[in-house]
Amino acid sequence: MNRGSRRQRAILVDDEDSANRWLAELLAAHPHIEVAAMATTTDQAEQLLLKVKPDLMFLDIEMPGRSGLEFLADTNPQLRVVLVTAHDQYALQAFELGACDYLLKPASAERLARTIGRICPDPRPAPGGSSPAEPSRLVVPTPLGARLFDPAEIAWIEAHENYTLVQCAAPAPHTVRRFLGYWADELDPTRFVRLSRSLIVHLDQISAVTRLSSDECLVQFANSPAELRLGRTAKRRLRQLLLPPGSADPDDSQS
Repeated sequence: MNRGSRRQRAILVDDEDSANRWLAELLAAHPHIEVAAMATTTDQAEQLLLKVKPDLMFLDIEMPGRSGLEFLADTNPQLRVVLVTAHDQYALQAFELGACDYLLKPASAERLARTIGRICPDPRPAPGGSSPAEPSRLVVPTPLGARLFDPAEIAWIEAHENYTLVQCAAPAPHTVRRFLGYWADELDPTRFVRLSRSLIVHLDQISAVTRLSSDECLVQFANSPAELRLGRTAKRRLRQLLLPPGSADPDDSQS
């Protein structure tokens, strides 16, 4: 039977019953997914895989006995596995082992919905047409492990030599050893626009653009206290993207 023609069966694996119940409540908002069973150890989960034959597994990492990562390494690669944990230092290893996504506890309904929309979309047509799911969190390796970035929380990304500065909600940006091209390849180009060779801006997060002069403007963002100053070329590029089609740039008559 085609996956899209039936409910997707999921098992939840966490050593805390309350965590399994919380996730089951969140999944109830997705009627095309059925929570078939829950387990509190990886040994129980192994038996459930044989009995239930699920399509999805939501798996905690720090478990008694065999850890979630050890269990993930032994599972069928065809099984879609989402790691759900309170610790972000295992993200890189999890993705190397084939995890589909990595959720940090406490998982929110919005974040879970993005995961479901990407790895197990509802086959029923959405009212008014469907929209693409948000991309999953991006995992960027660091010398200390990995840093996770939710694209929805990024305001802008700026190149700085061999690094990029990623501005999110904190006043100071995160410094990441990745070229700007990495982000351009991973992010939705209709939402994350490259205004110059050294700058990518998240259009959905822009809350205000203030004209400073014919050569400069100041950009403010909904989720970040930091402000971005743009020069003439980037400013004009941004205004072209924000103005309605066919509208003239008011600065053209003042330059």
